[in-house]
Amino acid sequence: MARVKGESGERFCRVCGERLTPRFLQEYPDARICSHRRCYYIELARKTPQRAALLAFLPRRYQGARLNDFTHKGVLYLRETLKDRRSVFLSGTQGIGKTHLAAALVNSLLVELASERGYEVLWVRSTDLLLELQSCFGGKGDMRGVINKYKRCELLVLDDFGAERISEWSLSAIYSILAERVDELRATIVTSNLNLDVIDEFEPRLASRLAEFATLTLPPVDRRLCRE
Repeated sequence: MARVKGESGERFCRVCGERLTPRFLQEYPDARICSHRRCYYIELARKTPQRAALLAFLPRRYQGARLNDFTHKGVLYLRETLKDRRSVFLSGTQGIGKTHLAAALVNSLLVELASERGYEVLWVRSTDLLLELQSCFGGKGDMRGVINKYKRCELLVLDDFGAERISEWSLSAIYSILAERVDELRATIVTSNLNLDVIDEFEPRLASRLAEFATLTLPPVDRRLCRE
């Protein structure tokens, strides 16, 4: 645990442990954290009311998702995978908790995801991502900017891949996003009703990239893995 107060009366940031300078304390006498923006966002993530606001990017239904909702032994490994800036592929049939698990993983990592710019997390359904890109056709929008937004965020959740009508163009766009994220060590969660063998049949390049992800295939039964 980071120090707050030293033996000499010095005070330290309880997030990073950095010494709080007399000048800083003169301006902020009740300060418990330093002036670094990342420490500010971490402190917010640790407080329940503010934490709820920070999770607004999650679908409302899943904002309360927690890892202890699940009994699968691989769940904690997936969390460590994402902390190490690697990626996760969750597959299985509809209605078994893939989206719930993705939200639980994000929720559990909120402190680690803090950066100097806040929380660079994007959650998007595959269908919505493609609609956003298609809206740029004919010079009506900045397609490169949209693609770069999804390439460069700290964590991307691409939910329900394969639910859309799959075209050569859509596959190229998704491949471009995922390939750069893998190469640049940016954590990604992809959920899909399709397994790698099926994806390999129509897009071997994309299947090859997803094969680099830590993969959890949920049992093909119409039930949730989480506790009721």
